[in-house]
Amino acid sequence: MNERNELRSQEEPVAKPKAKRRFSVLYLLNGEFLQRDYFLKNLPFFFYVAFLLAIYIANAYYAENKIREISKAETQIKELHSEYISLKAELTQRCKEYQVAAMLKETGVEVSIIPPRVITVNKKELEKIY
Repeated sequence: MNERNELRSQEEPVAKPKAKRRFSVLYLLNGEFLQRDYFLKNLPFFFYVAFLLAIYIANAYYAENKIREISKAETQIKELHSEYISLKAELTQRCKEYQVAAMLKETGVEVSIIPPRVITVNKKELEKIY
């Protein structure tokens, strides 16, 4: 039995390991890898991956630009809000009765001391007026 195993081992050729090709810069630069069957078979997949990478990069740039625009808009909103508050406070201050009276005193208009009266007009008098 031992002899049979020895005969079989002698008859079967021993598979030699394939010599691995060293990956070198020269191999990459001269473009030999582009002619290999593996590359040519998977070329559509490589194009697909390249397309996805381009979309991913474009999306990142688009998102960064939108973030910049949003931050600019937020700072403008803060500035305009503070300007609105200050203008509203100034308007409120100027619309007070004593401020209006002081501004109109220069033109000769004064605040009336006599309270206003309600004038009632019936329909006949209204027709005579118009």
